[in-house]
Amino acid sequence: MASGSPTFTKLNEENYSTWSGEMEAWLRASGLWRLVSGRQKAPSTSSPVTQAEADALDAFEARLDKAAGWLYLMVEQEQRIHFQGIQDSPVKMWEALEAVHRQKRAGM
Repeated sequence: MASGSPTFTKLNEENYSTWSGEMEAWLRASGLWRLVSGRQKAPSTSSPVTQAEADALDAFEARLDKAAGWLYLMVEQEQRIHFQGIQDSPVKMWEALEAVHRQKRAGM
């Protein structure tokens, strides 16, 4: 697992291609990429929820928070507008940035 903070440049209007590759690599090294890519889903629970299930769900949600927090911190202030209403979902955050920046590239 990666330790410490990422050392690459935050996302701005002009560096999506480089930033997305570096951010993905850092998230992979930190064990968070499966959450951001949507491949890792929340653990299933029964009714009533067992303590082990509650613990697993809590750990999953803590990792979601960590991934969302890193995405938020690794974009410049003007990019954070794309996160309105989705700050708790690293999958949606990643997809929003991708949609905005890929569209800009296609329109150029």
